[in-house]
Amino acid sequence: MGINSEIWHRADWSALAYLPERANRILKYSGSLTEALQKHFSNDDLQLTLEDSRIEKSTPEINKKLDITDAEILKRIVVISLGPKPYIYAETYAPCWATDELPWLADLGRETLGQYLFSIPNVKRSAFEYALLDLSELEVEFIFEEDITLWARRSLFKVPGKNTAEVPLLVTEVFMQHVAPSIVSETHSGVEYYC
Repeated sequence: MGINSEIWHRADWSALAYLPERANRILKYSGSLTEALQKHFSNDDLQLTLEDSRIEKSTPEINKKLDITDAEILKRIVVISLGPKPYIYAETYAPCWATDELPWLADLGRETLGQYLFSIPNVKRSAFEYALLDLSELEVEFIFEEDITLWARRSLFKVPGKNTAEVPLLVTEVFMQHVAPSIVSETHSGVEYYC
């Protein structure tokens, strides 16, 4: 399942310009979101839940983004929360052979991908793509009191490997409404303040 690439083609790209500045800033923030959270919250408050880590059939869209021709793909889904509140839902796609090139990738467990990516020299990151999502488009069930629109962004990391010049990792981050409000929200609280 996962966040279908068609979503990115039907997104209202112009809507990003109408977001409040603080919400816009979090979506465009290029540093480590985990590090930003750690600066303001204790490890007891900050929680990462590994929802799934699996090998699944790849798709032409994912292969095109990663520039590979593999039949199967490695997928990891995590949710970063502050206390009981989910803040960021994240999906990572990588070639199955990525764990041979990046041994730490197989041992991430409850650690965030960003803790490694932002500590490795010469990692390249593409420009962000953005989309507006519904809760039903995520693989984890979240319960909110009302229907909300979620902003998502994705980018491609190219990480130097042991034997390969670049290992592609496609990372999608979906922000809960109290982190990056939808275009109709004027509420500002959460991560957008501290990035």
